[in-house]
Amino acid sequence: MGAQPLAGSLVGIALVVSVGCGAPSEVSVSNARAHLTMLAEEIGRRPLGTDANASARAYLIAELERSGFSVRVQQARVTHPVTGFSAQVFNIIAVAPGETTDALGLMAHYDSVPDGPGAADDAFGAAVAVEAARVLAARPDRRHTLLVLLTDGEEVGLLGARALLAAPEVADRLRAYLNLEAIGTGGPVFLFEAGPGHGGPLHAWARHAPYPRGASFALEIYRRLPRDTDFSIFRDAGIPGLNFALVGESYGYHTDRDTTDRIADRVLRRTVENAVATLAALDQTDWTAPPPSDTRYFDLLGRVGVSYDDTTGRVVAVVAVLAAIAAWWRIIMQAMMVVGIRRMLMALLWIVVGSAAVVGGMIASVWLLRALREVYHPWYAHPGRLLAWLLAASSLAACG
Repeated sequence: MGAQPLAGSLVGIALVVSVGCGAPSEVSVSNARAHLTMLAEEIGRRPLGTDANASARAYLIAELERSGFSVRVQQARVTHPVTGFSAQVFNIIAVAPGETTDALGLMAHYDSVPDGPGAADDAFGAAVAVEAARVLAARPDRRHTLLVLLTDGEEVGLLGARALLAAPEVADRLRAYLNLEAIGTGGPVFLFEAGPGHGGPLHAWARHAPYPRGASFALEIYRRLPRDTDFSIFRDAGIPGLNFALVGESYGYHTDRDTTDRIADRVLRRTVENAVATLAALDQTDWTAPPPSDTRYFDLLGRVGVSYDDTTGRVVAVVAVLAAIAAWWRIIMQAMMVVGIRRMLMALLWIVVGSAAVVGGMIASVWLLRALREVYHPWYAHPGRLLAWLLAASSLAACG
């Protein structure tokens, strides 16, 4: 091989390596892991009003002050408007001033349910928020003020978020924010809710987050679940934002299986990097200009985010339906030509019968499993075994 071809090859390899490795990250996974471990393992369960809750608050305040934030604790007695439950909450409000008083925010809650250490829900969110805030606060060119909002009492009716709306530095200054939550105990972290109104946060996420994961269809599922997050309070107040959550291994949610070992370093790193990149992009947003109209979104293999408006979404849906109708019509016509209408109808009948047998077999197997055990919980705790049981039952029913 000649000198010039060799040099060209070496340059090409260097380019590939540099693209694959990227620039050194500002994010410290060890920092995020240390925060997560302290909250969920060293301190542990952190229900509202407990000593452990106060210890978590003191730790988070110290870490935010170490990163240069001015921190205050908002104390408020809040009453849930539906249940009437009333409690004192202690919200952490950390401020890093920018060139303008308009603020961008990171939000999570630091309390947990009494039944588990709350590693995913929501020590993870608090750890990510503190580490992302450290990275962003160190940047000298920030235009917007940065707020870190760590709420108390989320698990007992979103009490902390209700109180935050009365804080002037929040209600009057917050332009957009990211909320970090959990509806599972492991990765991935999924964007499942966006809005309302200003499409800037969604636009920034789709075009700048290095590892975007999310799809707007998830909101339709979430709306049908008996759950709410702090995001709901801010959404109803008309403040635009993005709601992210750990969604994997949901069987450990709100139990003593919500532990730190379920959260991989990769998930921590990517979530912090996504938060930093999205807020850095939002920091360049001109809030006086017409906002993007993005409302629908999805990711491509966790590498590329796509967002678009309702009009584009309707056009895509109509085109997809028409294409599906055309494809099915062509398949049916070809089948009729090859096997005839009688055999095709018989095949359709057997498909219906076979499907009913498979579904019936799965239902019957689960019924039998529950009838044979007083405690069904072990199967729920190991859903892989339940899935194997269902696959075996459906296969037997189909073969029979």
